[in-house]
Amino acid sequence: MAAHARSASNPDQADERRKRIKLGGAILGLLAAGGITWFQLSRETPAEAASTRRMLQCASSGNVFPHDFEVGESQPFKCDICGKDDAYIPEKCYWSKGADGQWTIKDTPTYVILPYRLDQAGARSMDCPDCGRQIVGHNPKPAQEDVDRANGAAGANSSGTPGG
Repeated sequence: MAAHARSASNPDQADERRKRIKLGGAILGLLAAGGITWFQLSRETPAEAASTRRMLQCASSGNVFPHDFEVGESQPFKCDICGKDDAYIPEKCYWSKGADGQWTIKDTPTYVILPYRLDQAGARSMDCPDCGRQIVGHNPKPAQEDVDRANGAAGANSSGTPGG
């Protein structure tokens, strides 16, 4: 009789155990979904980072440093290195000219503060101090096609034939 009662309670225990496992799995699933949702919504997107984090250049010292913008800040910014209110948003020049006269793309840009950043009446462009190319506002990084075209034009100007 005791054996019969024991076997009758085993299915009940097994059902209870299955219910607990299912409940635990559901809770873990909900926690995982909540964690993934929180992670996706709380992290900074590349667009947000680009709008709030930029490189600045000190007009006095030439130092270049990263800066996280805060609401209400305007140029000139305080230089993190020398402490003066003399830092501005520079433009980037990725061009480089080798000893052979051929243009290449640099990995690390040369930073250039355009004159109008310092004085509203200043010029909207200037030549890069490293390579001599004209720098304008929102100066784009060149594509390889741009470099090839510049090298072809340079070759045509120097020898009379494209690329030569």
